[in-house]
Amino acid sequence: MGMTVQATELMIDTLIVLITYFSIIPIIGCFRAWVAEKMGDDTPEKLGFLTLNPMVHVSFFWLAIMSLGLTPFGFGQYIPLNPHNFYGKWRVAKMFTAYLSDAFANIVMALLALFCFVLLFGSDPLEFFLSFSQARTAVLYPGYEATSSFAVVVALLLRNIIFFNSMLAAFNIIVNLFYVGFFYFSKDEQGAFGIYSGDRLQWIMFIVPILLLMLFVNKIHSGILWLIISIGMWFWKYITLLS
Repeated sequence: MGMTVQATELMIDTLIVLITYFSIIPIIGCFRAWVAEKMGDDTPEKLGFLTLNPMVHVSFFWLAIMSLGLTPFGFGQYIPLNPHNFYGKWRVAKMFTAYLSDAFANIVMALLALFCFVLLFGSDPLEFFLSFSQARTAVLYPGYEATSSFAVVVALLLRNIIFFNSMLAAFNIIVNLFYVGFFYFSKDEQGAFGIYSGDRLQWIMFIVPILLLMLFVNKIHSGILWLIISIGMWFWKYITLLS
């Protein structure tokens, strides 16, 4: 018995999600570890995260969730940083740089994917986002020949890279800004976390980011997509003028 159209679309979408995951997660994780090491914290390097080996960075839990088609994106292994390793005159700047490095990398990779789409298909980035929500609308996109299945897959992959990175950037911004603020403002004179210790500290570090994500992740994600689309539109108009 042949596969239905819906089953084929689901299989293609899931495969693209997994390809995107294995392409993005090792780069983001390695970049975070590299930036942390440059800022003075060698914790990720000692834990083995300063590598592009995907098996070090991927989360098998999220791989299973994505393989079942339950979510269009997933997280990698969390790369811990030690705030006590950032010191000197520019300590706060170093902390912000290290903790937000993955969000920065996410946005850059999303922009590169959108630039690739404009260069390959020479089409409006806004129309691209409206068309590539799923495979059945992607084949109607006017920026390429509808008979080219390879073009459809490439464009879907680029779209997924943009969505994947923009969503991860929103998560990373919220969670890491909380960590930086918490580590900086809750210390006592000895550099410890005062009353925030033991089980209480673990609960705070777990519960508060979840609450912040529930409140702000959609707004920040929308803002990041707006930024990416705006820059993509400028790039498209620039390419159009040159041609």
